[in-house]
Amino acid sequence: MAHFLLSVSLIANAAAAMFGVLAAYFWLNASRAKVIPKDRPSPDGWFDAAIITHGADGEAIEAIDTLMLQSKLNGRGALWGALAAGSLAIAQLCQVVIWFARSGAA
Repeated sequence: MAHFLLSVSLIANAAAAMFGVLAAYFWLNASRAKVIPKDRPSPDGWFDAAIITHGADGEAIEAIDTLMLQSKLNGRGALWGALAAGSLAIAQLCQVVIWFARSGAA
């Protein structure tokens, strides 16, 4: 039983590390995301309305589309972060069960 729980704990810790790296990747991309405005008309011949702002480097950025992209990437980062936290909880729970089994407290 203890050997099985140690294996589960090891796998859960490895999964948590992988999930944490994925969460960091998406959050880093979300912090750097920006959408450049289009200077061409839509297929029907009209130009889309947009809120344009300027970044730190003076480059034009389309605000609403940038916020939507950042929101999507933040959501993905939060999902991977939650999976990392859940994996760590499983790993720690396995360690606690092993400790109780070895100490005779159960």
